[in-house]
Amino acid sequence: MIYLASVYTSHPRGLEVAYQEACLLTAAFMRRGMPVFSPIAYGHPLVSQIGNTGHDFWMRLDLQFLDVATALWVAMQPKWDVSRGIAMEIEHAKRRGIPVMHFAPDPILRDEGATDERT
Repeated sequence: MIYLASVYTSHPRGLEVAYQEACLLTAAFMRRGMPVFSPIAYGHPLVSQIGNTGHDFWMRLDLQFLDVATALWVAMQPKWDVSRGIAMEIEHAKRRGIPVMHFAPDPILRDEGATDERT
């Protein structure tokens, strides 16, 4: 299983766009037959049910999913390099010996119909 790290709270266009982009990336990989877990795509809709529990709550859960992943793929979206969550995921993966791959998401997002208005 691939764990997909993408920008959320630091996304320059807000949480909804971060969620939409995570869903587009996840769907693109799934269509190619890749088993992908995106904490943003799966977790964002649950906030309305669970409540705003904060970063520590989500990271505790996310790192448990990362523990069973075979790879961590990091979407290099704007501000990915200042994301506290992504930094924690990369550090956790390296400690566990999980391979980390960085990729440029723009070509995938364009193919999936996302606008080019991201900053």
